[in-house]
Amino acid sequence: MRIKLLIPMYLFEVRFEAFDSCPIFAENTDMRRKLDETAIYAELFPRKLTKGDLTRLKIIQAAIHCIAKQGIENLTFEAVGKRMGMNRAQIKYHFTQKETLVDHAYDYVISVAQKMVIERLKVAETWKDQLCAVVNGFFDWAETYPEQGSVFLLFYYTATFNPQHRKLHTRIGEMGDDRIVAILEKVKSQKNWSDGEVHLIALLIWAVTDGLMVYHLSGEKMHDAQSYRKAALKAVSKLIS
Repeated sequence: MRIKLLIPMYLFEVRFEAFDSCPIFAENTDMRRKLDETAIYAELFPRKLTKGDLTRLKIIQAAIHCIAKQGIENLTFEAVGKRMGMNRAQIKYHFTQKETLVDHAYDYVISVAQKMVIERLKVAETWKDQLCAVVNGFFDWAETYPEQGSVFLLFYYTATFNPQHRKLHTRIGEMGDDRIVAILEKVKSQKNWSDGEVHLIALLIWAVTDGLMVYHLSGEKMHDAQSYRKAALKAVSKLIS
């Protein structure tokens, strides 16, 4: 049985009303700093974290490392336990099945990625800054947490045959699209865009950002993140011009 772990909805909510008072977003601001991952994990629970919760977080992080470095086929309770200095029985006490542990790793990785985007949006003032924040937030995450990026690519693969993962993948895409649409709606009249054009532009921005991030994580030039980041930002600029 899967331990219920829900990605907090606020990570996907489109809320820009408070951004008008934020400082102007500076494109050269380096926000590729690690987040307080314990705090992010705490947001997945409606209660104060217990010692057991913190242990599960460490197990999830160890599993992410094992998947990224050794592949999903080599993810075992023994491998995770070895990294943590625990035995197989101790790991299995918290996660009775490997599939449950992998599902939690997916939830956690997605939450961290969304949180990185929100951190960028908090300092974005104009609608253009907000669009750049969406792009930069995801690339910040991919560069700061490359091992999580590897797990995210695995999630894309399992979504092709796992109905639960496919449903979550669809939800992420729809939420990302809605977030961008909300930004574009601010200047819809000014730009004389129709509803269809707004949704098409949003879809293309999401597709370009997601596609270039995947290529960064999996292509031969996977370490040349800045080139892909700049390409995505340039594409966004062209789409809204």
